[in-house]
Amino acid sequence: MRWSAVALTFACLPFFAARGAPKYPDSTGWVVDAAQVLTADEQGTLHQIASQLDREGLAQLAVAVVRPEDLGESSRAEYAVELFRRWKLGHSKQSSDGLLLLFVTGPAGKRGLKVEVGYGLEGTLPDGKVGALMDEAAGPHLRKGEFGRAAVALASALARTVEGAARGGGPLQDRDRNAEPKAWLAPGTAILLALLPVAATFALFLAFVLAYARKRIPGKEANVLVVVSVLTCLPGFVGLVAANAHWLIWALFLTLALAVLDVALYLELQESRCPRDGRWLRRRIRWSSLLVEKTCACGYRTGFSFAPGSGRTASTQRTSATAEEGWRGGGGGESGGGGADRQY
Repeated sequence: MRWSAVALTFACLPFFAARGAPKYPDSTGWVVDAAQVLTADEQGTLHQIASQLDREGLAQLAVAVVRPEDLGESSRAEYAVELFRRWKLGHSKQSSDGLLLLFVTGPAGKRGLKVEVGYGLEGTLPDGKVGALMDEAAGPHLRKGEFGRAAVALASALARTVEGAARGGGPLQDRDRNAEPKAWLAPGTAILLALLPVAATFALFLAFVLAYARKRIPGKEANVLVVVSVLTCLPGFVGLVAANAHWLIWALFLTLALAVLDVALYLELQESRCPRDGRWLRRRIRWSSLLVEKTCACGYRTGFSFAPGSGRTASTQRTSATAEEGWRGGGGGESGGGGADRQY
């Protein structure tokens, strides 16, 4: 008796394994009706829609109708993904323009529909749009058990969407991935804005040259030119971005370089002005002692040394807080609540 029970158990194992394994129909065409619920006219209409999309190179659409037991223990989503892979939908792996409509028969309230979209069509058929088309085109027919009408209505709606996107310009996957953003500023205006910091920096440089020829430091006009030249870098950058002027990208780096140059000129201006009569200070470097001397015709004299252990200037000694004084903290004290906490 015991051996009979064991033999019966082993005999039933293939049966239970078969019940849990999904059954995938072979790809015999654009329409595979494994549940045998579609009429010949409905299959012909679906075949015509799919063939036209395929000839135009827009997509490869396939329709599969299966019974609930064909899914085995797989969900509709898992079954659709595997069937999509087995049928190798799409013109190529690069285009990835496959489109699978999976219908699962059953009683009212348990009839299933899953649309699997290839990566190349996701820009044209996002999840939200596909769901809306399913509800509008296929939903009313599926509630009545009309699988053929639901398949034709949904396939037609999806085909119109794909064809409409294609008429908008270029292959779907190429257009979606390589579309250039539209410029909202004329190229001429962008060039003009980009030239503003160039013109301001040139005016500042000219002011320095003329002042040096007169042996006088430029006055407040130089400070104004420095501020203007730095501020004009912002509209110059905005102009290049707004006009989508990728061919003027070199001007962007030039604009940033001009801003740095303007700041350097301003600092040089402050270091080279005589505090007595406003003339240029003459510099003399003594390499033996690493000393830089600045003198003026009026008799003013200053300097600084780069020798280790020396002060910054010869006439003024500057000190800083040492490590022995200790850190006294800043003026804050409130935490924003961010950061992280760990326990190892």
